[in-house]
Amino acid sequence: MKKLLAVAILLASSVANAEIIYQKGVKMTQINAYDDSPTVGAFVYLSANHADCPNGVYINPTAENYNSLYSTVLSAFIAGKTVDFQLYNDRITSGRCEVDGVWVFAN
Repeated sequence: MKKLLAVAILLASSVANAEIIYQKGVKMTQINAYDDSPTVGAFVYLSANHADCPNGVYINPTAENYNSLYSTVLSAFIAGKTVDFQLYNDRITSGRCEVDGVWVFAN
């Protein structure tokens, strides 16, 4: 029972600390796409990283609008555009935060 209570407290504290964060005004330097990971469709490397996401960001293939996110990121990468990312800081894989949104700027 004590173990169950400890796990419940740990889960509640991690959810309570979850927030949306932003990485603004960056360029993407590399994109790696995968077909064999259930939670990572693509790793995206950035010119600067948020402290919560020291290795960049990732796009989750199970996200509701994965195709839209991925195509926007890929188009911006190919065009060399500056982007802002909206990220989940409680969904981290390999030091990368999950992308929740992306804004592309004309430069």
